[in-house]
This record gives sequence, C-alpha cells and structure tokens, in this order.
Amino acid sequence: MAADEGDGAHAAAVHAVDVVRDEAEPDLDTEDPSLDIGGTFDSEATEESPMTRIKDVCVFFALATVFAATGRADTPVDNLIGSWRIDAVWSDGTALWAQAEYRPVLGGSFVEGRVFVRDGDGPLYQRYRTLFVGSNEAGEVAAHTFSADGSYAESRLEVDGPVITGEWPAGEVTIAERMELESADAMRWQVWAIAAGGGRNLIMDGVWKKVAADPVVLPLVEELDAGVAVLEPWLGGWETGAVRGDGSPTWSRIELRAGLAGRFVDADSWVLEPAGMGARRSILVVVGAAGTKGRPTLVTFGEDGSVSTSTVSSDADGVLTIERPTPSGGRLEQTAEMLSATSFRWRVRVRDNPGSTWTELMDGTWWRQGGRPGDATAPIDPDRFAAAGADLRSFTKERVIPASADRVWSAWASDEGWTAVFPPPAASRIDLAVGGRYEWLFDGAIGGNGSQILSYIPGRMISFSWNAPPSQPDSRLARTWVVVETEALDDDHTRVRLTHLGFGEGPSWDETMSYFDKAWEFVLAQVETALTTE
Repeated sequence: MAADEGDGAHAAAVHAVDVVRDEAEPDLDTEDPSLDIGGTFDSEATEESPMTRIKDVCVFFALATVFAATGRADTPVDNLIGSWRIDAVWSDGTALWAQAEYRPVLGGSFVEGRVFVRDGDGPLYQRYRTLFVGSNEAGEVAAHTFSADGSYAESRLEVDGPVITGEWPAGEVTIAERMELESADAMRWQVWAIAAGGGRNLIMDGVWKKVAADPVVLPLVEELDAGVAVLEPWLGGWETGAVRGDGSPTWSRIELRAGLAGRFVDADSWVLEPAGMGARRSILVVVGAAGTKGRPTLVTFGEDGSVSTSTVSSDADGVLTIERPTPSGGRLEQTAEMLSATSFRWRVRVRDNPGSTWTELMDGTWWRQGGRPGDATAPIDPDRFAAAGADLRSFTKERVIPASADRVWSAWASDEGWTAVFPPPAASRIDLAVGGRYEWLFDGAIGGNGSQILSYIPGRMISFSWNAPPSQPDSRLARTWVVVETEALDDDHTRVRLTHLGFGEGPSWDETMSYFDKAWEFVLAQVETALTTE
C-alpha cells in the first residue's frame, strides 16, 4: 500500500496500493530516480556544532548495529530484541546517556529501533526511529532512519558475524564505527573521526548493555511541523470497504498519527487478504520536503520486506495526489478528496506511459473510525447505524457468572478488567464516557476499531456501538449496537444479559448475525472462566 507525505487523506489512499497491487503492474515498488531521499545527515541543516552532530550520527549507528545483527542466522537474535542502554563519555568529556529499543515488525521482515536521548539535565526525548531490512548476500543491512530534526536517510551497514561496521561523511570529517556483540547482553561500540588528511581520532569507546526496562512512553504530540501540517485533518483511524477491479469487496484500514515531535506523520495500514481473515500490514512514514532535500515523500515498508517511495502534492482545493512510477514507465496515481469531517473519496488509476489513457482501478470512500489521536470522546454519527426503529433484528444471551457484580462490571467497562479476561497480545481501548472509545483488539491492533460507548449506568449497564470483523467487508463499515446489563444475585454471583441489536437485511447481514451469535457465547464463557479462576 502506499500513502503520502504531506497528505493525510493520502496516507489512507496510499494504503490503497496494496489493494490494487496485484491488479495493476507486477512490480509497483520501483523508486522514482528523480527522488533524493538517500544520503547522510546534513551538518549544515542545524545550528548544532559539528561535534554535536557527529555524536548524534554515532548514536544512530549504535542502534542500527543492533538491528543489523538480527538479520544473521548465526547471531543470537532473541538476545538483541529488547532494550539497551549506554552511559558513557565522549573524548571531549561530554556525557552520553541513551536508551535503544528494538522489536521485530511486519511479520519479522523488518526490525524497528527507537532511540531516546537525554542531553545533560534536559528531558528525555526520541531522537531516531529506524527500520532495518535484514542482511543480504553481500552481508549488508539497509537502515532507513527518521530523525528528530526532520531528516530522512538511507544507509548501509556491513555485517560480519557479530561485528557491524560502517562509514559516512559528517560535515568536514568521516565517521567510522564498529560494533561488536561481545555477549548476550553487551556490545562494544567504537567511533573514530577521520580528518580529510586521513588522521583517525577515537572519540568513543563504550559499551551498550541490555536492560530489563519498560518501553519509553512519551506525551502525545498534538501539533505537526509545517512540513507535514497539510496532513493534520487526516490524523486518526480510517477504513474503507471499496470494491476491487473484479467486483469483489475488500477491507482496508489506516491509522495516522504525529511522529518524532511532529516532524513526520507515521501510519500503519492493513489490507484484508482475499482468501481469509489475515490482513497484510504496511508501515508508512510521511517526510516533509526539507527532510528529503527534495519533494514531500511517502516511504512505505511492506510486510514482504519491500521499501518504496511516492511523491505527494496537494492542490488549491486540498485534494491530495500520491504518485509513483511503474516498471513500464507509466504512473500509478492515487487521489484523496475530503468529502466531510468523517469521509473522503479515494481514487486509484494507472497508465502504461505518459501518452496512454488512464485505467481506473478503484473509486471508493474511506470513513473515519472514532476520534482523532488523543481525543477522549468523539461525536456519535447516527447515519453509520445499519438499522433504526422498533422492529430490529436482535438476539439476547444470558449467563450467571460466579463473581461479584463489581468484578463483572469491570470486565466490560475498563481496560484493566478487560485485560484480566483477554490478556496480551489482545488489547482494549475503553474510555468510560458517552462517545468514548470502546474497542476490543484481539491481535492488539484490529477488531472493534471505531466502536464507541453510547450510554452506561455505573455498575449496572453499558451500551456500545459495534462492527463486523474485517472478513465481512460488506457489513464492516456499518454499525450495530450492544447492551450489556449486570445484576447482582448475591455477593458472589452476577447475571449478565447481553442484547445485540440493529443488524441490517440481506445475506451479508445474515452472516454477520450468525457470527456474533456464536462469538458472544465465546466471550461470555471467557468472562466466566477468567473471573472464576481469579
């Protein structure tokens, strides 16, 4: 899928590429040779001193080394994933404290690294986000790094067993670095500054140590940098049930949020595989024009290990256009046009060469799911519900749970209570307020996205909107609703009555209703099992 850089809606559209990839050109990952997205950090792009800039680049390399090693079959990969810290001193006496966190993403096709640094007594902040592609036959690892200064760079590291090395220019000197995994929890890190005349000066000789530390959580960024501000209206979650070129329905989701102090827009996207429940995921990063020394760029990382770029533009009416070349010399183009605060039109088309006719691949609508990042509540849209009135398709389930009413209520009305029933990697997002989020995400990311609390009586009742699973795209984007009532029978027994209402008509809704008739039995059984064994 592809998304855009300065266009929020586009990000959703970008993700469209995944939907149509197999229907258009066999290889849509070809990069536009006119893009200038590679290279190294520019020492003139900041007012920091050359030595400070060198140190920043070096910290990035150290983290990159950890990730690079994960691509080697003869490296203890399991020991590299996690958190690492360094507390050392540069050759000029300046103290360095940093924490690096590594985790596999996109099914293990990439390793993602986040680097957090504290300058002196200042606050902890994120300096880098890097995605690494495992080593190739030449023993190289590609590192795609997004920096807090708004820059994006692609670099390559050489891997030789537990040793990773690399060189690149940094202002008036060249940086040479060496990282060696000395044990499962220690990596030696050496850095040299090489002058134009060839003299080498050792400026760092320290050790990164693996630590048992919780992931760093920083306050939510609320404002975007000017370079990506055009995407501000598009932040949040969006879904589409657009129809493929062969007439079959599909489902796609994209979530956009501010990244690295608002200098980038980060996004995750999912496309339902036609054959089943699985969804192919991509990671998208929108880079401002200054960060690429060229045009606004969308960088897309695919679950198949691919990395591609698209250019982004916006016209006077705010319509986003995302373009990328095809192998035949033609263009794949996506446009996103905001229709309202909760929907936008998405079109995808392709042509073989500049003089050929455009072929339409997709023309559909994306719908906002819930509020924007950080919003505790969002307006409830009555037009999204599949049914209304007194004659509703519904069913009711009842079960007596051998637990107190408070514990049973908590299982339905709080993240803590829900997690006691469905432990990680499952997750929930429950904000107990009318219009608040009510999302159950059984794989930690996809599930009841965009569902909301409609009403509640503390300790007695909660009602919420609900949607079909992604495997049922015909009914996924519409809403039904669920009412859960709890009644204390005594101190240790609680009756739960669950009513699911508002199903639409037709075969697809028959399938959805049948699905939840079984699914709620499973959920109630899980609640009983979890609360009985506590």
